[in-house]
Amino acid sequence: MTQASLTVAVITASVAVLVAVLAQISTWSLEHRNRVYERRRAALHDVQDAALAVRSSLRLFAAAVRDRTAEVPPGGEVAPTEDPRITAAREDAAAVLALRLARVESMPVRESVRRWHEMARYSFLGDDAASDPDTEVAWNAMNELIGEQLTVPGWWRRRTAKRA
Repeated sequence: MTQASLTVAVITASVAVLVAVLAQISTWSLEHRNRVYERRRAALHDVQDAALAVRSSLRLFAAAVRDRTAEVPPGGEVAPTEDPRITAAREDAAAVLALRLARVESMPVRESVRRWHEMARYSFLGDDAASDPDTEVAWNAMNELIGEQLTVPGWWRRRTAKRA
């Protein structure tokens, strides 16, 4: 084997190793981006599901409060007790929403969910500070914003759009 052929063999092997390393780095990068994208989508779906659970628990709580006040004669006082199961369900749903909201990266979505939740807490109890139509508008705005975030094309679509 001559010196020239040995040099060519070493260079060829070096290039092959370099190409393999670069291909692996590229694959890892693509997989990482895909995991991040899927994690963001899952967080949005999870926060939407948690908000729906909070809404359901607030409706149950509001119905229980209305039933309790209906039993009281006019001018009577309502005891500040509530069904512990309903209270626990409401608090659990709010806690799940807070946990799921912490995983959402989009600040506008977080603010929208918090705004709706604050309004809903009062609206479902019949408080004048937050009316039902206002709460419904906040609910729809929150879901629309989450929907927009979910329809944002993935990183691969944005990448291919730049090339075109």
